[in-house]
Order: sequence, then structure tokens, then C-alpha cells
Amino acid sequence: MAKPIKEFDCLEMKRTLQAKLQCRWKGLSSEEIVAAIRQDLAKSDDPFVKRWRRIPTAAQRNAKVDGNGKKSNKRKVAKTSR
Repeated sequence: MAKPIKEFDCLEMKRTLQAKLQCRWKGLSSEEIVAAIRQDLAKSDDPFVKRWRRIPTAAQRNAKVDGNGKKSNKRKVAKTSR
């Protein structure tokens, strides 16, 4: 039985993309790579990226508003009775 012809090779696509990124990031520090990724995501029109940008960060989710209307990053700690 003949082997079917693949129209799409996921592993080849992955290898190609990784090679492009490796060339692009060559010589950059980890911090510079993260900054480049964030910059790309900030200006991307990809629907997935647009949705990702709307998801609040952990800091935003954990931020609380105090009585004066100011945000506080203090978490409430459950009191235990002894």
C-alpha cells in the first residue's frame, strides 16, 4: 500500500519557525527577547493575540480596591480561629 502524500507537515513547520526565530534572536539577551516578543504581540492583528491582550494579568486580577478607591495588591488572608 502506498504511503499517502502529506499536504501539511507540522514538524517541518515547527522546525522552520524555530530556525527563523533563532536567527532573529541571535545575540539578544533573554530580556531583549522578551521585549521583542512583547513588542510583536502589542502590534499584532492576529485574532488570538487580540483576545490574549484582553485577558487581565495576574497582578490585575489580584489588585484590590481599598476604601479610598485606590488599588491595593494586598491579598486577604483568611483568619483562623484557635
